[in-house]
Amino acid sequence: MSIRFLPLTVAIVPMRSASGVLRVAVAGDIDESTAPALRTALDDAAVGHPAGLEVDVAEVTHFSLAGLRVFDDVQRRLGGALVLLGVGRPVRRLLELQDRFGPTGIVRR
Repeated sequence: MSIRFLPLTVAIVPMRSASGVLRVAVAGDIDESTAPALRTALDDAAVGHPAGLEVDVAEVTHFSLAGLRVFDDVQRRLGGALVLLGVGRPVRRLLELQDRFGPTGIVRR
């Protein structure tokens, strides 16, 4: 299943690990205009998957503080069960900046 909110695409990848983690792929710009759609998609994906979410951000082209807030909020609600995969430069820069002020609890692989 794929949801397109220009300029953001969120794909729910039907791939679950043995522990019940669901993988979600995100592509495009994550900013103030697309963060609400991302939040909705991640919240919907998390329903029924208490083991957590893996979010593939390899195709994210722009990442703002609004996206970081979404990931922080989802991570808190899941109790630490949020893993970011394929973290590229746009996402990594902001995560590294936030790490200077304290750990986020968001796991990166």
